[in-house]
Amino acid sequence: RPVGGGPRYETSAAHPLLRALYELHQVSDILRQCTSFWSHIEGTVKELARSKDHAQSLLRYASKSHRLKERFDQRLMEYSAFWASLLLLCDQYCAEVQPALQQMSQFLRHAEVAADFSDAL
Repeated sequence: RPVGGGPRYETSAAHPLLRALYELHQVSDILRQCTSFWSHIEGTVKELARSKDHAQSLLRYASKSHRLKERFDQRLMEYSAFWASLLLLCDQYCAEVQPALQQMSQFLRHAEVAADFSDAL
């Protein structure tokens, strides 16, 4: 089944160039989704850097006060939760993208074979 649930163009049912155009539109959609994901990851990494700086400041002073130690422990739990959610997001992304990547790879292999066959004629 093609990505996006659109019509499937079989080589025998439509001109190979029409099928290739349809598949390229699917690739474009997938790449747009990947770009959105990685843009979100960029913001996440910036947030992690900010959290790291804050945690380092807390760590310097945490040993001097029980109250600061408690705050440090709280921030550490938040930091751990943030990493856990990032891991979940990345795992979900990989699971969602993998079938489409396999389908694109298969399509490209078929297109290369078809082009080679066409060149041989």
